[in-house]
Amino acid sequence: MHCVFYYTGPPFVILEFVPHGDLLGYLKKSKGETDDYYNLRSAEVPQKIPTQQLYKFASDIARGMEFIAAHQVSCI
Repeated sequence: MHCVFYYTGPPFVILEFVPHGDLLGYLKKSKGETDDYYNLRSAEVPQKIPTQQLYKFASDIARGMEFIAAHQVSCI
């Protein structure tokens, strides 16, 4: 999904809905640990995340951080 619009105020970040909550909580739940931040009992989380998927998470995070650094995005 892409969107282009002109706005003179501060930038917005539009993210997709993540049914399992944040990544840290998802990883904790996949290891059988409790995540007290979100109460998502109905969301099913795999008990073992494949190593390839963990590498993809790390790669996606690194690419996002690289983009933020390259474009000098200030995060609040």
